[in-house]
Amino acid sequence: MRHWLMEDGDDGDQWGEFYRNGVVRMTGRKKLGDLQQYASQQETAQGLREKDREEFKAKDPAARARLCFHFAHDVEVGDGIFVRHRRKTLLGYGVVEAPPKRPLNSESAAGYFFHKDHPRFRHAIKVHWLKKGTFPVENYP
Repeated sequence: MRHWLMEDGDDGDQWGEFYRNGVVRMTGRKKLGDLQQYASQQETAQGLREKDREEFKAKDPAARARLCFHFAHDVEVGDGIFVRHRRKTLLGYGVVEAPPKRPLNSESAAGYFFHKDHPRFRHAIKVHWLKKGTFPVENYP
């Protein structure tokens, strides 16, 4: 079991939806489609270069590719998720559940699913929230 630290959206406005719908979502990257189609961080970086040419014309997509790849492939059922707001507050804790539409023959333990009909944030992980509140974090660098 691993633990992952996630943000509550670009503007800190997603926690309510995360909690209400039992998910955590990654903002942006709609153009990439289902992130599980990329078999490596290198393939993900290539997808970013091709689909977001303007953004990655002058910068290396390696950090974004690593984030996308971990979100889709490495966050597994049973892992812990902490959601934080900015750097000083935790909002909740939960455990990753199996995605809602996993193929029957899938051997993947990933909690990721692609929600193609979501209006804003299509990359998601199913979470069973265990604790909700406002928990200050002290001594965070």
